Amino acid sequence: SFTLPKNIYIIGTMNTTDRSIALMDVALRRRFAFIDIVPDSGIIDTVPHDTGNVDLKKLMEALNRTITEELGRDYAIGHSYFLNHNSISQIRYMWYYSILPLLTEYFYDSGRLQKIIPSFYDGSQVIRFNDDKQFIEALEKIYGEDS
Repeated sequence: SFTLPKNIYIIGTMNTTDRSIALMDVALRRRFAFIDIVPDSGIIDTVPHDTGNVDLKKLMEALNRTITEELGRDYAIGHSYFLNHNSISQIRYMWYYSILPLLTEYFYDSGRLQKIIPSFYDGSQVIRFNDDKQFIEALEKIYGEDS
């Protein structure tokens, strides 16, 4: 028979928003212990990064606050998206190729998307900012100073 030594742990991850694997989810939950790991914006401050004037922690918190209100906590964006960015160009890449595609999938209704990212959506399409100053200002409008 097949066995594993007692000092080996198997750790798996699962996205709770993917309902297409609901039957497998039930089977796994019957057989294994689960630890709920939620996004933690505090981790962003512990990793050295140079983001110019962009406050990635506030950005993540503002996005997740609105996402949670609209869809529920299972849709919150994880902190890993916001780590290890050492230039505005890296943040821009993360924003346009990771965060925005996720948000447009979550909020296919243009009115809801407009509520989440008003400075990046004109009601019919995503606005791309190539100028650093305009890009940073558009991000700051999402989290604002009073967030």
